[in-house]
Amino acid sequence: MSDVEVHTLSADSPAQNLSIGEVSSEATVLKCMGRTYVAVAVDDEVQITDTTDITHPFQLGSAKSKHENGAWDIVTSRNTVVGTSRDLLSAVAALRESTPAALLPIR
Repeated sequence: MSDVEVHTLSADSPAQNLSIGEVSSEATVLKCMGRTYVAVAVDDEVQITDTTDITHPFQLGSAKSKHENGAWDIVTSRNTVVGTSRDLLSAVAALRESTPAALLPIR
């Protein structure tokens, strides 16, 4: 990864919340509440991975099928649609919430 864009969200210094469409083929790193996520645009979707444990990255899911209103379908790694969103943080939250705790990497 040559150019990595890091966005840290915290109460002290909230970062701009990116829209899903702003994610490029270069890794976008999102740090939120002690966890680290990477979003990468691949073809017509944005793949979202929990990389908190760098030895065991966990594919949470992706944002697919951008609608005319700018919202994207948020789809788990098991191909279940869990909602729609325009922004990356909401997509990460929806995927994190929909993933059973037993499957998540231990921190």
